[in-house]
Amino acid sequence: MKLEVVPLPVRDVDAAKDFYSAKVGFTVDHDVSPNANMRIVQMTPPGSACSVVIGVGLPLGEPGSVKGVQLVVEDLDAVRSELKGLREQLRQLQAFPPAAPDIAARVRGYVTTLANQALPMVRGYHAGGALEVRWPASLTCDRRNGNGFDSERANPLLLMASLDPDELGEMIIRSVVAEQPLSAHEHAERCREITARIDALSYSEAALSEQAGIEFDPGLEPRHVLGVRLDEAESGEAAA
Repeated sequence: MKLEVVPLPVRDVDAAKDFYSAKVGFTVDHDVSPNANMRIVQMTPPGSACSVVIGVGLPLGEPGSVKGVQLVVEDLDAVRSELKGLREQLRQLQAFPPAAPDIAARVRGYVTTLANQALPMVRGYHAGGALEVRWPASLTCDRRNGNGFDSERANPLLLMASLDPDELGEMIIRSVVAEQPLSAHEHAERCREITARIDALSYSEAALSEQAGIEFDPGLEPRHVLGVRLDEAESGEAAA
């Protein structure tokens, strides 16, 4: 692994470019504008494998600070393999978001609704009447006309909701945790960690592809130019 790019926030791009190239002797590798709100200038000191990036519309921070240095590994196949795994992890995390803060209350409401449906239909309870008890045999039974009620069997889920609502609720919560064990905070942190690693490796892939003369697909997410995420700049999150 080696250091290849150091992003430098500057107030005047043209003045900084002139200083580094004309006065210090850096080679201007790129001076490109991917869109109307962005300009990226990459320069390399003579004999160095590490470049500096300055520009407009980039998430570089405040002038005088340095962040987002690019560490590049040497093995393109290893980079692509790790990127594939990380993108799959991110897709899985996005497919299974964390449980909502009100999940426990929603589960209790669901169990209560089932318990209310478990009540049987009773006829002949008046004096001298022939007592008849009919149980809800399905979740779609209709109490208004008696459809779905049976004198010999009852729906087991409805009975459980009525006889042991706490256990049924706990069973549902355990299923939620088994599917998504991360809390909302843990889920967000994990997504941020993976995204940051994808950002770094995406730059490495682009740089190594260029070195090897292999076509790089900039359409892959996230899109990068010289290690800079275009979506950040386009969304207005970048610092000018």
